[in-house]
Amino acid sequence: MLRELTYCLSIIVTLSSLLVSGVHIASGQTGIRQQPDAADSSGNTKTMATVRTYHGEIEPLLRAHCLECHREGGLAPFSLEGFAQAKAHALTSLQMIQQGSMPPWPPSARGLPLQHERRLTATEQQHFAEWVQQGRLAGDPFLPNGRTTSEAVGQAIQMKRPSLGEPDAVFELPSSFEVPAEGDDIYLYVPIPTGWTKHQWIQAIEFESGVASVVHHASFMADTSGTAREMDAETTELGYRRYGGSGFTASSTLGGWAPGAQPMAFPSGVARKVDRGADLVLQMHYHPSGRVEHDRSRIKIHFAKEPVQKQVVELIMANLDLQIPADRAAHRHVAEYVLPVDVTIYGIAPHAHQVATSVLIEAIDFETGPTILLEIPRWNMNWQQVYVPRTPLTLRGGTRLRTTFVYNNSSSNPRNPHQPPQDIFWGEQTSDEMGVVFFDVTTNTPEDLKFLQWHNQNRLTASREEAARHPRGKN
Repeated sequence: MLRELTYCLSIIVTLSSLLVSGVHIASGQTGIRQQPDAADSSGNTKTMATVRTYHGEIEPLLRAHCLECHREGGLAPFSLEGFAQAKAHALTSLQMIQQGSMPPWPPSARGLPLQHERRLTATEQQHFAEWVQQGRLAGDPFLPNGRTTSEAVGQAIQMKRPSLGEPDAVFELPSSFEVPAEGDDIYLYVPIPTGWTKHQWIQAIEFESGVASVVHHASFMADTSGTAREMDAETTELGYRRYGGSGFTASSTLGGWAPGAQPMAFPSGVARKVDRGADLVLQMHYHPSGRVEHDRSRIKIHFAKEPVQKQVVELIMANLDLQIPADRAAHRHVAEYVLPVDVTIYGIAPHAHQVATSVLIEAIDFETGPTILLEIPRWNMNWQQVYVPRTPLTLRGGTRLRTTFVYNNSSSNPRNPHQPPQDIFWGEQTSDEMGVVFFDVTTNTPEDLKFLQWHNQNRLTASREEAARHPRGKN
């Protein structure tokens, strides 16, 4: 009875809205059909747009791209759950979509196709705009088989998500961390002893935020030096706060999480190695939500079940000789690295601070020329993550990797930490800058892997020495 009543009310509301807007309804039909051709002032006919409804086109769009943040208790400032909320915020949502700022997906379409993209297609954008223009209609919440559209959409989305099974290890923040109601964003590093007596091969990591409204993103790394634990011991609160960098050299990086991201699972036979006795370090980026919250997030680790044939390591690209002159609104900084061996790329993670405005990452083959791997035209320090190509990309030895960061160190940049502007150099503090890209890669052989690590470290050392030869302010 409830289903029939809901259905009838939906039809009445929809028919009333359509009659007011002049949309024609075919006799004897309960559905909505495309409006017939109409003649314009010149006598030519034109086809009217199909009527868009919340339950028809908009709910699947919102659930696929928006509700990870725009839900009750989520990170976003308002919820888009349900027809009433979606309708109330439709105009604001459309404006943000047309500006390209929502959904928050920094990469442009010029790079490699990426997993878990939150970018709306041109068709999805058109459907949303038509829905708003046509009066934000609800439509029929039921399918012919009696199921609701919400149930069907939820099942379809769930089926697309990877099923990793039960985790082999679960690590939770040792205690709750209090996120204040107001104030600046917090970058918190929390070392957690693993207690592993042998090295482990990590194939996938899942992250569960304790309080979704304040956890902006998280990154994971391993530390065998004990440095992170020492810095933690110097504070009375959970973990230690640090902006711009962790303060230690990670023995291995383990990826990260951002709202909407799905677990990164390597193919069978491919995994990261974490040394025995390592501390797992969680970098938590908290964003105050307007109310005091207590977060206790956790991660689930899945070990490789098949023999590991290829080890994932981190390739680092950076030109440490960085000086950004004051009042320079478009300062370009380039780093290049020629691959000494063949590599396969599984993940790309650029990193910079407040005055960076864009980043372009290219692979230049000595025969076929340049290919854009990743482009972020509007850089924002608060939206950083590992970007995973849909298909791992193999590059042959001799390929030149090139990164180009652009910085705005002028008073026109509202994020500039220095007002008035002053020269900015490479450093880990938020008032310093960086321009580094981390690649998750494998090689063809263990010998190639060792040589790549040695070669990459030597290039970084040479870059550091070159930067040291240029005293600050005399570059």
